[in-house]
Amino acid sequence: MSVGEIPAGGPSIDKLDHYSTKIIPRITPSRSHAGSTFSGVAFVYGTSGQDPDNIHVIKSWSGSRNLTSDKVPTQLLYDDNGTVKKWGYEIEPTDTPLRCIKLLLDHCQTFLSWVSKHELLQALTKVKKTATTAIADYLTQILDFAKKDIEEKYTESMLSTTPIKYVLTVPAVWSDTAKQATLKAATMAGMGKTVHLVSEPEAAAVHALSTIKQKDVHVGDTFIVCDAGGGTLDLITYEVQSLTPLCFREVVPGTGGLCGAAFPNYGFEALMRERLGFTFFEGIVQRRPKSWSTALEYFESYIKRNFDPVQENGVLEKRSFSVPFPDVADNREKGIDCGFLSLSTSEVASIFRPVIDGVLQHLQDQMDKCTGIGKIPDGMILVGGFGQSRYLFKRIKSRFADDAKCTGKNSQGTKSPSRSHRTLTASISNVDKKALLVLQPPTAWTAVQRGAVLRGVSGHDLVSSRKARHHYGIRLNVFFEEGVHPASSKYWDDYDQVYRARDQMVWMVHKGDTVISNSPILENVCVTVTSTFSNNITNLFYCDDDEAPSQYTGGSSSDILLLCSLSVNLGEISPRFWSDKVTASGKKKRLCYQIGFFMQSGRLSFDYRLESVIYGSVDAKFE
Repeated sequence: MSVGEIPAGGPSIDKLDHYSTKIIPRITPSRSHAGSTFSGVAFVYGTSGQDPDNIHVIKSWSGSRNLTSDKVPTQLLYDDNGTVKKWGYEIEPTDTPLRCIKLLLDHCQTFLSWVSKHELLQALTKVKKTATTAIADYLTQILDFAKKDIEEKYTESMLSTTPIKYVLTVPAVWSDTAKQATLKAATMAGMGKTVHLVSEPEAAAVHALSTIKQKDVHVGDTFIVCDAGGGTLDLITYEVQSLTPLCFREVVPGTGGLCGAAFPNYGFEALMRERLGFTFFEGIVQRRPKSWSTALEYFESYIKRNFDPVQENGVLEKRSFSVPFPDVADNREKGIDCGFLSLSTSEVASIFRPVIDGVLQHLQDQMDKCTGIGKIPDGMILVGGFGQSRYLFKRIKSRFADDAKCTGKNSQGTKSPSRSHRTLTASISNVDKKALLVLQPPTAWTAVQRGAVLRGVSGHDLVSSRKARHHYGIRLNVFFEEGVHPASSKYWDDYDQVYRARDQMVWMVHKGDTVISNSPILENVCVTVTSTFSNNITNLFYCDDDEAPSQYTGGSSSDILLLCSLSVNLGEISPRFWSDKVTASGKKKRLCYQIGFFMQSGRLSFDYRLESVIYGSVDAKFE
């Protein structure tokens, strides 16, 4: 038994409404999280969303000049009063919008080298916004636009009687605090209590495995899902447990980092600054902003998205790329001729190289984790904006699979036995390596929002178990053990007449643990009070060390960090659950209950139980 003493009338915490997991088989919009570069929306009416072909992706956006795109830039422009003036494609080259706001939601997030956290915070302060309210403003814009798009496709009478369920996706590598902030922003944007969070690679896996399962996926197969987005990379490895209905489990803890489609853009800018010289380049940016915008747009739309220089023999083809710089005078010394600057294949490849090398290293790390527990992946699935890159696809195929078609078949043309059922040797043989399947769905860029729709329509969790990315625990006073607990933690508990150790960590979940979906992790908590009582606050901590410390020491140097405060309203609990005792220090009351802890796709949730029965919800305030 673990106990803790609180003063009378402890602090209360504002209630945070829990979202409902009940499926409403009507219109299910799904939008990817307001990412650092692009965001997208997909929706479906009724249960027809179980068929991926029935999912509608919004392609026409405000300000896009009649051009279509599966996604819209995640950028906002405020006026001096803090009102949204423009968003997405409405932003002009001469505007100075807010971008990469989502990075501020995660206090542990490393900022991209070209993004100034200080300047971004200053810009938000100027318009009296926080990161959460700015994200809410962006989600409001995209939500209002999505509703108008839906209204054009369904009758008013149908929509007036149709509830809407929202599914919002978040990067799996995000902290729990950032995910909670995203949920708060979604609520502020008008998505209400029906919003549901799903991790982006999980949503992508649902879509990818749903569309290819008839041809290439079998029960027992293990796939690494590589979600290479605009600024972040998410990797998760799943083993398929059933196809009808689709169900899979997480094999090893997911990994990821800052790596994605935005990086080549800034690599292109760095190359231009080097080729043209700092002063000349800055002159173009300052005095000819539309010229630089045209050059960058050409690189984004034509060079980056279509760059595929690897020939069948593995050698880079020799060709040149002409980048337009309109209204810039010819300068042979700088390489500008007739308003164009010529780039060689090797120069463009040098822009991609560090980004792709980063993806390959992350994939190798995930592979090593799998093989370390006896699981050799059967394939890799590439999704996300950068996941569309043919150059990335070929580099991954060259590194991890056969240069020929990856069919997963042996020389007799039959499917090879699943490697998940083979005996793992000390190293992966060349035959095993060549059998790896690399898949790049044609809808790679929209796989996340499409998968979120499928997840919403399914009405249940498609992942049977997940791997914990951190240690999660609470701080309690436990029975003192000589030689185990430090003498400084020892104190006398006059209620139980025993010695206890103060501030000991009880880890409910350890890093790498398998956590069963929709199954609570329970921890016993006892609270002793001296007089009038209201709320009991239990702090939930997390730790990223391989071995979690047993004692909480506090301080800024501690590896044990506060995640959130869990508040239980003691006043609503029936007196029959309390016990009374007169101690040497006076009359005391004690209550013992259980905290229920759930790890879900996009968030954590909690409840509390008395005599193994759920008695109420726990209010969680994230730091």
